[in-house]
Formats: sequence, C-alpha cells, structure tokens
Amino acid sequence: THTTYPDGMQVFKFANGQVEGISAMVEVIIFPDGTVSRRLDDGSERTSFVDGTVETLRQSGVKVLEHASGQKDIVFPDGTRRCEFPDGTVEESQEDLSLIMD
Repeated sequence: THTTYPDGMQVFKFANGQVEGISAMVEVIIFPDGTVSRRLDDGSERTSFVDGTVETLRQSGVKVLEHASGQKDIVFPDGTRRCEFPDGTVEESQEDLSLIMD
C-alpha cells in the first residue's frame, strides 16, 4: 500500500512486511527481520540491527560499526581500520590487515 500524509511523508508497505517511509528529511526502511535503515538529509546512512549493532556510513566514506558489546570498528576510505575495545584498547591496521598500532 502507499499512503501520502499532509506533511508530504510517504509510506509504502509491502507484502513481505517491509515498510519504507520517505520525507524531505529522512528515508526510513524497516525490514521484516527488524533491521531499520535510515538515510538522512546530510547524505549519511544509519542501520540498526536486531542484535544491537549500529552501522553508520558517513558521506565522507567512513563506516562505523558500534557493537552491543561496546566495541567500535571504524573503516576509513583508504582501507585503514581502527578497532576500539570496551577496555580502552585500540588497534589500527592497514587495508592488508598489517598492524599499525596496538
């Protein structure tokens, strides 16, 4: 089904349970498994998974994964990775996974 609200928000509901909402500020997709993906007006995308993981893709190309455990993985456009652990430990590696810093 397709519904358009007075404020311009459009909502699409699909037979498989997927729901998409589109407005001038944000696009939201709710998948049948509970995953929620948002595309914001600044060009970034943020996806929340059922296990608590949140993935943010910034317009700059930086991808950030925030895990329910508190671990944060950051992947830069050049392939460099930074992993921040809940205990404060930080590891960085290059695209070929060679360790830069521990």
